[in-house]
Amino acid sequence: MVAAHSASPAIFERGFKYIFATLTPLEQYTSNTIKMAAGANPRAQRVALISENALFPKSSGEAAAQQAKAAGLEVVYNEIYPTGTKDFSAMLAAMKSKNPDFLLFAGYTGDATVVARQIGEAGVTLKMMAVSLGPTLPGFIEALGPKAEGILEPIQWAPNMAYKDEIFGWTAPQFAELFAKEAGHVPDYHPPQSAAALEVYQRALEKAGTLDPKKVRDAIAQTNIMTMYGPIRFNEKGQNIAKGMSVVQVQNGKAVVVYPLEGAQAKFIYPMPAR
Repeated sequence: MVAAHSASPAIFERGFKYIFATLTPLEQYTSNTIKMAAGANPRAQRVALISENALFPKSSGEAAAQQAKAAGLEVVYNEIYPTGTKDFSAMLAAMKSKNPDFLLFAGYTGDATVVARQIGEAGVTLKMMAVSLGPTLPGFIEALGPKAEGILEPIQWAPNMAYKDEIFGWTAPQFAELFAKEAGHVPDYHPPQSAAALEVYQRALEKAGTLDPKKVRDAIAQTNIMTMYGPIRFNEKGQNIAKGMSVVQVQNGKAVVVYPLEGAQAKFIYPMPAR
């Protein structure tokens, strides 16, 4: 299996030899936003973490807590909420009492939208806010309007990146243009991530010259290719270790890349606008 959308570390810690994934491992999702907080002037020293009690968000929050402490930041609030929560006001009130500079919300888009809306209603003042999923997905910015401004999201891919596919010859911008013509909207990272998984299969089948499962698996394990999604090379666990994450920020109603600097479309706005 070449999974296009599986990042939770637990999947790759069980000794399975036939599972691989094209996306960057989950533990790297929050690393760049933590670096941004630590490098800000003045640095965002007090971190609040809110995570859904589900595999992906919970693992993401746990990784963020470790990264924050390693960066010399203080985790002042760290709570897990049950799936299906509709109102975060009590949790945000408790968080407010801890006076955090930076909120990292690990949950899915619907919950992130509610939290982003209720932050202002709770009177919470933040210098930074990052969500694990949100600004690049359809409907998030539209639903929040001005309340979306300044929110950060770690992403696997953006249409402006300089990757060039070795099979099709497409650059990331060309892939985005072709996709938009077919689907009617510019893709987020999910479509190229999926296309890259299929390219891993194609190259492995070509190299193995057979459908024998073990030979195809061994060929997949030896993958070292460049796609329009980025480089792909697997470690012994099956995780793609060849590419890192970027970070987007909502600015003027659009999600633009602000980190790393070499791929940035705009400067990181810090502190974020008041809610």
